[in-house]
Amino acid sequence: MGAVEVSNKIELICIGCPLGCNLTVDMDGSEVVEVKGNTCKKGKEYAVKEVTNPTRIVTSIVRVKNGNIAVVSVKTKEDIPKAKIHLNVNANIIPTTRYLVPCKIIFNGD
Repeated sequence: MGAVEVSNKIELICIGCPLGCNLTVDMDGSEVVEVKGNTCKKGKEYAVKEVTNPTRIVTSIVRVKNGNIAVVSVKTKEDIPKAKIHLNVNANIIPTTRYLVPCKIIFNGD
């Protein structure tokens, strides 16, 4: 979900917990003045981060050359700045190889 700017207010739907609260962030320039609508601490933390330094976990699939399966799922180890995510995700975030050539058995978390 993207942020919707309304004059000096930004409206968001919180993803910090399952409630999905409607948040309103009052801004003074690039500074957060107040967060309204959150019912838990995670809501305020999410809102401040989303309007000041939004980040995302990126997931994708990578082809496996000479493997038992055609593709494996991959994701970034940690969240990355949203501004660094481009349409060509494979060239910017996930390793820039056309094929992943595993040299060992890959386990969840490797």
